Amino acid sequence: MAIWQHHMYLLPRQEVESYFGTPTSIDFEAFNEIDWWQYHRFTLADFESFDSILPRNKSWNENLILFGEESSTCIEILLLEGKISEVSIRIDLRKDNTLFLKRISEFAHFNNCIFWDEGLLIVNSDIFSIEQSIARDNKHQRFLDKLG
Repeated sequence: MAIWQHHMYLLPRQEVESYFGTPTSIDFEAFNEIDWWQYHRFTLADFESFDSILPRNKSWNENLILFGEESSTCIEILLLEGKISEVSIRIDLRKDNTLFLKRISEFAHFNNCIFWDEGLLIVNSDIFSIEQSIARDNKHQRFLDKLG
């Protein structure tokens, strides 16, 4: 992942709360041990609304569905045995992502999801919380420092 990208994962709120209550963070080991999507039957069709702002592209991995470009803003959906196993979001800090942030916020809110960011923190689905996550990201500041 590039220095100009902020990375988050989409998680079902109900699943997070069933394991941890209402946490502010989840450690890396716990995040990797849990099958977050085992009880949630999202399909690729649920993500088709992103096609208008992030065209679907071919990924290097046949199990990875890619909306957008890996080196820019994108949504990556990992399929295992035909089922969604992971939903990853990368936000290109070089671009105006106002519309994308609005769309992922609405999508997460509508589907009762939250985010988990690179700082191991839980991020609520509102735009303000997502923007705070981006602002806390050390990579974000290092990228801005290189620009200025």
